[in-house]
Amino acid sequence: MSVLGELKGLIIDRPWIDLILAGEKTWEMRARATKHRGLVALVRKGSGEVVGAAQLIDTRACNLADYRKFEQFHRVPGTDQRAAVANWPVAWILSSVRKLELPVSYEHKRGAQSQICLSPAESDLVRKRYDAAKDIFVREVRLTQSSLRNYYFPLADALDLFPQEAIGGPNKEAAAREITVTFSYRASVSTDIDGVKKMLRERAAIKEFYEKVKPKAGDVIRIEKLGSHSFNFELQRS
Repeated sequence: MSVLGELKGLIIDRPWIDLILAGEKTWEMRARATKHRGLVALVRKGSGEVVGAAQLIDTRACNLADYRKFEQFHRVPGTDQRAAVANWPVAWILSSVRKLELPVSYEHKRGAQSQICLSPAESDLVRKRYDAAKDIFVREVRLTQSSLRNYYFPLADALDLFPQEAIGGPNKEAAAREITVTFSYRASVSTDIDGVKKMLRERAAIKEFYEKVKPKAGDVIRIEKLGSHSFNFELQRS
């Protein structure tokens, strides 16, 4: 028997499962809430395979106004939102999504439409492959003396996390579509990315963040993708 218990799995149809695994969707819309928190398996509907896993961190009841406001998180198009809210009024909020390098086959019980419960052996294999996989929504960058002195985050090794349309040219005249950046889930700023210097264009907010948390060279900034154009930057001391 699995020491950690049997995993629950969410059966998710395309295109939603593909958007989740691509880091483009963090809210999985469901008919009702759940008290469960922790690791859940992600099953591509009709495949008989667990293709990913994620941490279920919260649920949130949504009305039509919420659907419209938070489209970047659930990715349901505006034309479909009125019908969607009638059927799926609750967001299951996912974090630390990882695509398994090798999917895990499971025995699908007849009648299971939206959720499954994996066997102990299946659960252990999903956990093992999840631990070995890369977090789709997270990148880490290390601060240098230059980045501290000039108030920027060195993003060269994290650009793949951001949407291409948010990466602009070397000056404000060549700015791209803005993203929303929060610092430790609190203060936020709208900015694009200077694709030449590979840094956030808005640096006044970074200066304020540095003055508040007082980082040192060698400390790490953990960048988490919260939605298609929403990101959190968090200091992790070395």
